[in-house]
Amino acid sequence: MIDLIVFAKSYAAAREKFSNAARARGLALDSRENAAVKGPDSEALYSDVVQLGNPHAPNRLLMVSATHGIEGYCGSAAQTDFLNGPQADLAGEDLSIVLLHANNPYGFAWGRRVNEDNVDLNRNFVDFDAPLPENPGYADIRHGIVPKSLDESALKEANRAITEFGKRHGFDRVQEAITRGQYHDAEGLYYGGTFPTWSNRNLRDVIRTYIAGAEKAALIDFHTGLGPYGYGEIITEYELADPAYKRARQWYRGEATSTIGGDSSSAALTGTTDLVFHEVLPGVTATAIALEFGTVPSNEVFAATRADNWIHLHDKPGSLQWDEVKKQIRTAFYQEQDDWKKMILERSRDVIDMTVQGLKGDH
Repeated sequence: MIDLIVFAKSYAAAREKFSNAARARGLALDSRENAAVKGPDSEALYSDVVQLGNPHAPNRLLMVSATHGIEGYCGSAAQTDFLNGPQADLAGEDLSIVLLHANNPYGFAWGRRVNEDNVDLNRNFVDFDAPLPENPGYADIRHGIVPKSLDESALKEANRAITEFGKRHGFDRVQEAITRGQYHDAEGLYYGGTFPTWSNRNLRDVIRTYIAGAEKAALIDFHTGLGPYGYGEIITEYELADPAYKRARQWYRGEATSTIGGDSSSAALTGTTDLVFHEVLPGVTATAIALEFGTVPSNEVFAATRADNWIHLHDKPGSLQWDEVKKQIRTAFYQEQDDWKKMILERSRDVIDMTVQGLKGDH
C-alpha cells in the first residue's frame, strides 16, 4: 500500500513526520543541531539519525536525505515510508539500517540546494589540504551561470554565452563545465567550498559512529532533478573496472549507471558523498549509490538553480521576485503530483530491497 501522507510541505513538517515514525517504532533519535544557523522562522535546524537492527551487525545500510537541501522532500518521504512499513523489519541481527534525515537542514528549510555557505555539499568531499580540483570550463562560462540580473535581456545574454561555449567545445561539455564542481567562485553555482562544511563533518561522524566496523556497507543518497520524470536512476561515481561498480551492476539488475562510464544522466562530479563513504570505511566492502529522481527538463532545473543563486545574492525574502523564484526552484526539485510521489515511493522500496539482498548475499 502506498500512502502519500509521508510527503511534507516544509522541512519542519518533514522532520515531524520522520520523528513520529521513528518514535512509533520505539527508536531513539540522535538529533544533531547545526547551531550556526536558523530556519526562515528562526527555528533550530537539525539533522536526525536513527538506527534499526543490531548496531554491530556485519552488514550495514545508510540512507541519507537532503544532501541537496530542497531535494529532501523526496528522500525524507522515502525514509518515513520505510519506517512506517514492513521494510523496516528487514533490519535484524545480521543487518543494521541507519537513516540520516536532512543532512543539509539549512538547504531543506530555506528551499536551496546549497548549504549556509553557498556550498554544494555533493562537491564538498575533497581533500582541502591538497590542490583543489580545477574546472576551466566553468570559468569560460561563468558569465552565463551568474547573470547580471534576472530580467529578460540579461538572461538572453547569459544563455547566449552558454550556447556559444557549446558550439566551441561541444554541447556534451556544457553540463560538465557547469555541474562538475568548482572551488574558486563562492558566489557561483556548484561551489565546493574551501573547507569541510558542518554537513560534511556530520556525515563523516555518522559513518564513523554507525557504519564503521561493518564487513559490508551500502549507501543510498536520495536526490532529485535529473533524468526522466519520476524515474529513479541508480548512479555511481565508479570507474567501470572498479569492483564496487561491478557489484552495483549485479545488485541492481544491471541498472546502475556510472558518471565516469558516460551512461548516466549526470556528468562526472568532484567531491561527492561516495568518496567519503569509502574514505571513512577502509577495509570494508562498500557500495555507494545516488538514487536520482527526475522532475522537469534539465534546462528548467538549471534556470531555477541559477535564479535561486541570484536572489540570495541580490534580493531578500518577501519580494515578489523572491517568492516567484522560490516556487520555481521548488518545482524543479519537488513535484506535487500524486503520480510522481507514488513513483518515488515504489522505486525507493524496490531499490532498498535490492540493496538489502545485495548486502546479505555472497558478493
